[in-house]
Amino acid sequence: MVRRRFGEIVTVADATESRRFPWVLCKSCGLCYGYRVLRETDARGEAVLGGRTIDEAEARIIQRIFREFVDGRSPRAIAKALNVEHVLGSSGCTWTASAIHGNRKRGTGILNKELYIGRRVWNRLRYSKDPATGKRVSRPNPPNLCVTVEVPELRILSDELWHAAKQRQLELELPERSQKIRSALNTRHRARYLLSGLLVRGVCGAGYTLIGGDQYGCANHVNRGTCSNVRTVARKTIERRVLSGLKDKLLAPELVATFVKEFQEEWNRQATEVNRTRCCNLPRNTNQKPAHRVMCGSRWLRGPDTRFSEIGEA
Repeated sequence: MVRRRFGEIVTVADATESRRFPWVLCKSCGLCYGYRVLRETDARGEAVLGGRTIDEAEARIIQRIFREFVDGRSPRAIAKALNVEHVLGSSGCTWTASAIHGNRKRGTGILNKELYIGRRVWNRLRYSKDPATGKRVSRPNPPNLCVTVEVPELRILSDELWHAAKQRQLELELPERSQKIRSALNTRHRARYLLSGLLVRGVCGAGYTLIGGDQYGCANHVNRGTCSNVRTVARKTIERRVLSGLKDKLLAPELVATFVKEFQEEWNRQATEVNRTRCCNLPRNTNQKPAHRVMCGSRWLRGPDTRFSEIGEA
């Protein structure tokens, strides 16, 4: 990212290292809840980038969230109350508990935005793409790479309310796990059960998640309060229903026969392509193997025609 001012071209990376261009960092931050874009022009008529001003309506919501949290209300209860009152959150979305409590160490979530006390922090996180999944992941930067700029004109909260919320966050935090346990948990994020992440409610479109141990329930009802579905289903019950349906519907003899036929045709097609490629790369006097046998490493694998005949004879 490049910013230009008074004929000077500076990248955000250069500004971070040198810390000589705080105006670059102020202009490179996104718009968070509680503020709106301030559109201004300089003396030369050019647009001034990165201008922010307080949105009074959203500022009152932020102050309400902090007061209710300090008074003992949970982020989930606060989110549900805001949704019941049809108060929209950031980007016009409904409120969730995670949007409020966020991550204290990473500075995410309403309760952790230092901009609300007139302090803009830049470069707290870095983003990269996971080559295994292709997803964008964030990682915290070392404290020495973070850049803080004081912006008192953007303050919404008093220091007393901010520190009271921070104190309650510390009281609610669970004891730190050992580094060994944390590393083991972070290396394996797997679905615990057969249908985890696969169940969706047909009315509101939210997922069914485990509630209270072994019961599936509507995530929108639990986290947002925007769905009236209060029914829950036992995990073993719904797994039994799904597996019974798969057995009765997908294992019918006519469907199995269709699958076997399509599988054999696809296998033969790929085997033919493999042999054709090998013929182009081998000398002409090399004996070719039949099309229904495919080379895998140093072994020949038999095709499905022989395997299915053996299964039928068994």
